[in-house]
Amino acid sequence: MSQIRYHPGNPKRRSRSIDVEPFLGGAIASLVIAAGTVTFAGLAGAPALVSDLIRSVDRFALRETARRGVEALASVARRAEKLSNRLAADELFLARVGLMAEAPLPDGFPTVPAAKSTPASAEEMETTIASLRRRLRIFELFRRELSPLPEPGRPNPLRIPSRSPVDPSTAVPVAVFGPRTSELTRETEFFPGLELAVPANSLVLAPAAGTVVFTGTAGRKAPATWRRLGTIVVIAHDNETRTVFGHL
Repeated sequence: MSQIRYHPGNPKRRSRSIDVEPFLGGAIASLVIAAGTVTFAGLAGAPALVSDLIRSVDRFALRETARRGVEALASVARRAEKLSNRLAADELFLARVGLMAEAPLPDGFPTVPAAKSTPASAEEMETTIASLRRRLRIFELFRRELSPLPEPGRPNPLRIPSRSPVDPSTAVPVAVFGPRTSELTRETEFFPGLELAVPANSLVLAPAAGTVVFTGTAGRKAPATWRRLGTIVVIAHDNETRTVFGHL
């Protein structure tokens, strides 16, 4: 007689045993051996099945690699588009500065916005990056050409506030220069600036060369127009021109 004892995973539970007659035990052992023999014979006699399994694993690995490649390409494309938008804003500013300084635009300097297209392959991405690299080089050379101090009596173009302080592609105008309806008094008032909404933690840049002359909040005796600006940064570009940043 044979005995099969079952030990549960929970040590608190009792083990169980089953008594098997000699004939029944031999029959069960024979069935187990026969099943194993048939399985082994089937695998040994079906190499195509093993090959299919290996090819399936390879195809899965290739699909996963391709998926990651597509995601990486899309990420690089988004960064390239953001850099292109920022560079386009800077090129527009530099073109205005060159016009004021009566400096001709260099060869290759873009005069129209670049057409937006999402690269669909690695080759197109390389072409896009090469174009951005070429634009950046022309931009930097032109900027260096305009960097010397202006002639006496002429304004310094680098100190003229003309550059967008935030990424134009993410900015939404909330209030623009001119008359508007006050949110507090509901009366018409004149808004002497530009209010832009951008995502939190966005980078804010100076609109032109200058010196920071004040940071902080307006005092208690300051008018409400100044107090509601919150954290303020004031940049002096020359003896007469100031840029005031609020809501920082």
